[in-house]
Amino acid sequence: MPSVDINYDKLKELLSKDSSTDGGSATPANTIETPLGTIMVEIQGSLELPTSIDEDSELSKKFDGVDAVKFGSLNIEDKKAVLYVGKKQRLLGKVVKLSTPLGILKFNEGKNVEMLDIIEYKVIFSDRPLPIM
Repeated sequence: MPSVDINYDKLKELLSKDSSTDGGSATPANTIETPLGTIMVEIQGSLELPTSIDEDSELSKKFDGVDAVKFGSLNIEDKKAVLYVGKKQRLLGKVVKLSTPLGILKFNEGKNVEMLDIIEYKVIFSDRPLPIM
């Protein structure tokens, strides 16, 4: 069975930043931190995303080299989540701890693999969207 070596350096930086006193962030610029760390979002159905990306948008400049599309605003408070999609829909969800944490891996050229982060929580939106009046 083929195998690859995994580089844990970025993960070590993330785990040690909580104990660092310099106030610097070791989080990559293209990830979003929450009080629960990096989270996974689970929705029922599909999102209709734009077919093209506006190269001059602030979001496009922030995530240079990454296809990022802002589709809503996520608010998390006391294990409850609200996702506003556009200006017309709202999804109510809950935060759940994963029974088995997931690792985010980055496969580089060759056989080099980096572990970037660990996901311990997910937000589940299992109901239909509610209209915003």
